[in-house]
Amino acid sequence: MDIIRYRANEALYLGVLAEETLEFLADVSAERGDARYAIDLLWRSGKFAEADNSEKITPEHVRRAIASVYPTIRRENLSYLSRDEALILLACAKTLSSNRAYTTSAEIFDIYKLVCEEKGVVPKGYTWFWETLQKLQYLGFLSIRVRSEGSRGGKEISYLPAWNTCPPTRS
Repeated sequence: MDIIRYRANEALYLGVLAEETLEFLADVSAERGDARYAIDLLWRSGKFAEADNSEKITPEHVRRAIASVYPTIRRENLSYLSRDEALILLACAKTLSSNRAYTTSAEIFDIYKLVCEEKGVVPKGYTWFWETLQKLQYLGFLSIRVRSEGSRGGKEISYLPAWNTCPPTRS
């Protein structure tokens, strides 16, 4: 985190990289344990933001940078998911669609229930949902972190590290 913050302060205008996006970059980079990877992601994220004429580097720019370096999800992988697993991923993507880096499992579960309602599917219970989130993490579709909330305990934070790795379908 310190390395990314230092590099961002040296290379970017003030306010271009929000704290949440900085944390997201650090979390994703920590999985590799390589500062060069973190710096490369910061640079690529900046390039994607610049190409979009964006005044800020967003979590979506970071996801695109991750996908450009090391794609982890392929379209074929999605075809192996059950309907309910795919609905959970859709719910996760919807919670993060407003350029958020993180979401909680409770937020995903609420959106999952709405997605099920839209599709005419009976949603599963929370225990099954939580176990499926953990399975999706094991398969590499998302990451779950527990952040300390002081004396109130932990809060699960989920993010999609490489959501944009699937190429768009050609019609």
